[in-house]
Amino acid sequence: MPTLHFGTIKKAPTPALLEGRLTFSELVDKQPLQAMLEIRNLNEYAVGIRFNSGMTADLWLLDDKEQRVWAWSDDMMFTQALRDTRLEPGQALKVMFKVSAKTLERIGSEGYSFQARFMGKPLESKLAAMAMLEVPVARR
Repeated sequence: MPTLHFGTIKKAPTPALLEGRLTFSELVDKQPLQAMLEIRNLNEYAVGIRFNSGMTADLWLLDDKEQRVWAWSDDMMFTQALRDTRLEPGQALKVMFKVSAKTLERIGSEGYSFQARFMGKPLESKLAAMAMLEVPVARR
């Protein structure tokens, strides 16, 4: 029976204020895959972040042509209110995602990847809040 194999996480070369880490749970047959994005402030100072909606982050599945075939947010609705938060030094935000078994069946033998996108924008910097993360995934 084919299983999913995850590659090494790739971080976009974008300079960013916060460090992101994307992890996946063990895959159990016909169960949703659990993913967690952890966004941590490794600086010695607090970082103010603004969100333009209730969405903190999103998880995308890209195919072998780098086209989005699924997004965690596809079936969600988010408030359209501004919200600000402050990450103190060493503090982290954690965002949990579930990827349905039906979505996992769409993954091919090569060229697919999960992309984690943080929606927050720094209040006092021109840098990105977090560089986009990508994890290759293949069915073998």
